[in-house]
This record gives sequence, structure tokens and C-alpha cells, in this order.
Amino acid sequence: MPIESFSATRYVVRGRVLGAFGRLRVQAADGRLIASGIIRWHWSSYSISVLSAERPEREHFIIQARPDSPVSDVVDAGSGERIGAVRRKDWVPLARDQWTVFDAHDREIGSFREESTGLAWLNRCCPYLVSRRFRGEVEGRPACTLRQLFNPFVMKFEVDCGDDASRAMDRRLVIAVSLLLCTLGREG
Repeated sequence: MPIESFSATRYVVRGRVLGAFGRLRVQAADGRLIASGIIRWHWSSYSISVLSAERPEREHFIIQARPDSPVSDVVDAGSGERIGAVRRKDWVPLARDQWTVFDAHDREIGSFREESTGLAWLNRCCPYLVSRRFRGEVEGRPACTLRQLFNPFVMKFEVDCGDDASRAMDRRLVIAVSLLLCTLGREG
């Protein structure tokens, strides 16, 4: 699978309408559709297939929840190799939502954290008044920003990877965190 589809620095990741209808969407900053996602719910887990925009039968990558674990693996659909994994921190979402990003060998390479504790608390009380902002870091250096765009019907994030010029974090892992935020929303 060529990863040039995910070579840009800016994206818009969009959830399903009202959390139930339609597909997830990954768009370039200019509005061009890059990929769409299908959620499959299993008994106690889920998987998200990220499909090509040009050929919808072709999968780019898959996000799979590990059984009985808060970790979600990100797997290249063409080769079957793990790209990495993401994990939502337990109990931390009470203060600020935080996600840890791992490489293919389960070594921690970065994290995403809500930028402001005060705004995070306000968002928990009034979820449709305050948009969420996440700062992605790799080895303590800023790598990207996820900013929720206000829409009461659709969870939508603007993704900006402009700070990660060295590409220390695979764009597919950044997209995976954005898709999980759109899918799991606030309940996690």
C-alpha cells in the first residue's frame, strides 16, 4: 500500500453524522477525500477499516482493539505488519484526555494530550460549547495539533502535522488517534 495518501501535513477527520450514520472521512486540507472508514463493532471491541477514496474495496490500514485491553493496534492492510498502537490513558480523561502512541515494537514514541485542564473540565460539563484541542508530542517536542471544529451533529477534527518536519510519528498513527476520538467521542 503506498502511503503517499498520507504524506500531507494538514487533514480534516470527520466522524459519522449524529454518531451513527454514514462513514468516517479523512480529507486533505483542500477538501479532497483521501480515505473513508468503516466501523465494525464486535461483542466487546471494535475495528475501523480505513479505505481508499479512489478504490473503496482497497484498505489502507486497520485500527483494531486488542481483546481485554485499552490498546488499539494500527495494522497496514496490504502487508499485515503493525504500524504501531495507541492507548487511551486510564483515569486521566477525568482531568485531561491523553493518548499514548507506540511504535510497531510497543515502545512509546509520543503522546497526545488535551492542551488545557480548565477547558477540558468545561468541555466535560458543557460538551457542545467548548471545542477540544490536543497537542501531539514526540520525545517532548511538539509534533502535531488536533483541533475539534465546532459542529453539534458531527465530531470533526482539524489535524496539523506541520511541526513534525522529520516525520518522527507516522501520519497513519496521527489519523488513527483522530479517528478514535471521532468514534469513541467522550465516552472512550
